[in-house]
Amino acid sequence: MLSLHGDALDQAGSSSDVRPGVHDLFIDLPFSSTNRQYDGTVLAELCSAAAQCHRYSLRDEFPDSWHDWNKQSKRARTTLIKGGPGQGESTVGQYLCQIHRACLILAEDAPLVNDAIKNAAIEVSKAAQRDEFWPTSPRIAIQIELKEFAHWYSQRTPNQSKIILTYLAELVEKKLGSKVLVKTLKNALSKHSWIIVFDGLDEVPNDFKDDVADEVFTQSNYSRTECSLSAKNSQ
Repeated sequence: MLSLHGDALDQAGSSSDVRPGVHDLFIDLPFSSTNRQYDGTVLAELCSAAAQCHRYSLRDEFPDSWHDWNKQSKRARTTLIKGGPGQGESTVGQYLCQIHRACLILAEDAPLVNDAIKNAAIEVSKAAQRDEFWPTSPRIAIQIELKEFAHWYSQRTPNQSKIILTYLAELVEKKLGSKVLVKTLKNALSKHSWIIVFDGLDEVPNDFKDDVADEVFTQSNYSRTECSLSAKNSQ
């Protein structure tokens, strides 16, 4: 299972690894919405949203009132999570990706993986099913570290593409050792269900923060639901 960053399942913890995995320590985070009188827990809402159908064609099939209703975090196609340093936003995104990757790895038509990754996927599945985060229809999950994307962005010349899909194509190309076209990624995104987590905008240098944010919003395409992690405890 291809993983572009350090949230790979072989780093999630296993029976032979003394480090606990994210699934061993995870506690879902309470949040409150900045634009609606609404609150809940972050991962539960994201898992609910991931289970929805987000086809672009649906936008033309329902009235405007449906679009407003669909912006609530448990149904939203795109969610922006805002929180202070160390409040766990990155961990939520990491665990969400791990859950969906684990579900794909354990499926009947699963890709070939080594025993360590499969065992880690089994452990993630146990924890996710216990906490009711386990998907029935998993999505292909990618987590993009925006600090790394910003560094790549800063090295591009005016004549070179700076879009996120070009960045992803180059990363996948390095992993696979063969040419990957942006058009291929676009086709894959249009034909399959995906989760793309953009993490760490606060770590992007100020000189590039607006440009990176614009690229993320361009990729995300549609309106977002803004959530702020609340200071209250989880009990």
